Amino acid sequence: MLKKIQFLLPLALPFIVYLLFEGGLALYPVNIFSQISDQSYFLPLTFVLLIGLFFLIHLLMPIVTQKFWKCQSLKGPIRQRLDALCAKANFHCRDIKTWGVMDHALTAAIIGIHPRFRYVLFTKRLIREMKPECIEAILCHEIGHSYHRHLLLFPFILGGMGICGVAASYLITYSFDFFIGSNIFSDMQEYLYDATMFVAYGITALVYFRYVFGYFSRLFERQADLHIFNVKLNPSHLIEALNYFAQSSGQDPRKPDWHHYSIQERIDYITVASKHQNLIAIHHSYVQTMLYIYFGCFFSLLLLFFS
Repeated sequence: MLKKIQFLLPLALPFIVYLLFEGGLALYPVNIFSQISDQSYFLPLTFVLLIGLFFLIHLLMPIVTQKFWKCQSLKGPIRQRLDALCAKANFHCRDIKTWGVMDHALTAAIIGIHPRFRYVLFTKRLIREMKPECIEAILCHEIGHSYHRHLLLFPFILGGMGICGVAASYLITYSFDFFIGSNIFSDMQEYLYDATMFVAYGITALVYFRYVFGYFSRLFERQADLHIFNVKLNPSHLIEALNYFAQSSGQDPRKPDWHHYSIQERIDYITVASKHQNLIAIHHSYVQTMLYIYFGCFFSLLLLFFS
């Protein structure tokens, strides 16, 4: 239970800091925001302040996170190999560490958007059980996330969930105004409105997270897999690592994964890409196009809400 708390607490840190920030403003003798609430730049200013706070948290959070997760610097010959790979890939991070609270898992991760606050984490089990060549391939995958700036993009992808929630709230508000204006549901207006809003937010979040966030997560994971070709490592080592993940977990490699693709799909794509490397550029171009479309919608809705 303690390890679960240690794992989850850093993930809740941005929300905790935001609540403290909001509470601090409420305690301030003069409510700064109330002084400008009637001016047209209130919402944009609020948005900019929240984005600034978010990026500050996002920048510094890895330092706190790796402390909570009981991470320790990786030592020994494998560290020398991984450092050499980082130099080859022109990748910089503050440290490569073992992931204390995830001791019994077979996984790795990268946290931090800036090299001075960036860490690559491997579980001790992964270091213990996998061949050095496979560990290098996994590091290459994590480097791919950094190279394609996925850690910077993911918060914006998640931010779209809030925008969709606001859009849903507008739709519900207008619908209630119409019905209540016709004296329908007027006796239970407040309770019905709150319940409907709660359900709508929940459904919006679930659908968005599953289909929009999950879609981009799969695209990003494939980009990270393909980074092994950029670094010019043997892709067979990444395939071997993926096969080992499947065997160790006892799961069917063909089992669909909503945010990674199935292991078999990943292996098949790497295999085909090793023979037809034009697929690599095609996939990166496709991801770029999808991001342009997403951010076009994202900022259009922001402008619409602020206008």
